[in-house]
Amino acid sequence: NMPVGLGIWKGVLQYAKGSWNMPGGLAIFQGVLEYARGTWNMLGRGLGICQGDLEYARGSWNMPGGLGICQGVLEYAKGSWNMPGGLAIFQGGVLEYARGSWNIPGGLGICQGVLEYARGLGIC
Repeated sequence: NMPVGLGIWKGVLQYAKGSWNMPGGLAIFQGVLEYARGTWNMLGRGLGICQGDLEYARGSWNMPGGLGICQGVLEYAKGSWNMPGGLAIFQGGVLEYARGSWNIPGGLGICQGVLEYARGLGIC
């Protein structure tokens, strides 16, 4: 678990105060960790994003293999999401290790393994 937590709000990956290991799940609003419907650590259900709220979804992101994103649903994936250098998305929505940071105001995009500014979630 990461001390400051991580969430998605309006397509932007950003840090949040507090912890993301909340019993009621979590959402991000103005950089502050908020409660949301459901929970992200349910038996294999994982989570998804719907209108800024973390919802139940297929798979789970609390696995040794990290997580991936497929059609808005967090799925099993290679690599790890708990890396100090941030994360990147390659090849079929698989999270891989990358330089840079995911705390980007303009959203998240991928270009040559480096996190770049982009609207929402995109891949260069």
